[in-house]
Amino acid sequence: MNNLTVESEIELKQDLKKLSLEELRKLKEKIGNEVYQNATTKKSKLDLHSKSVKRKNKNRPSEISSKLNPFLNPIKNSKPKIKTIVKETKCIDPRFDSLYENQDREKQKLEAQEKLKLEQRQKRLDAIKEGKKPQFLKKRESKILHLVGQYEDLKSQGKLTKHIKQKRIRINF
Repeated sequence: MNNLTVESEIELKQDLKKLSLEELRKLKEKIGNEVYQNATTKKSKLDLHSKSVKRKNKNRPSEISSKLNPFLNPIKNSKPKIKTIVKETKCIDPRFDSLYENQDREKQKLEAQEKLKLEQRQKRLDAIKEGKKPQFLKKRESKILHLVGQYEDLKSQGKLTKHIKQKRIRINF
């Protein structure tokens, strides 16, 4: 079996792949274990391309070319070429797409905030005209007013109970 060429070994291995396990066992009994192992085991690349390399000193490394002969390389010849299909995906930016962005809702929120600021400013100006001290709200007070307005809006839309449940879930976790 040692005098087989690389091409005949490849053909032999392909034939062995087609056999069932029982047929392989019978073949192994017929020709012997050692011959069967030599025929079926894969040879390393160095075994296929090894030449007797002589060196000047036994401690020096042997110099072997890293280039392989493409005709002797069974891996490149036996691999089927697979074409990859690339799908074109359309990139969507949610900041500018009306499907994903809540631009209208955000605009309404900003307009409501601006409206509240203008009302508070107008109250201050009216107080100054009447000769009273202007009353500036603290951050905490303005936050409370904002939350009260938000809860009134949710109550008018009928979404208050859902909102409270979600708040509880967020707080507990």
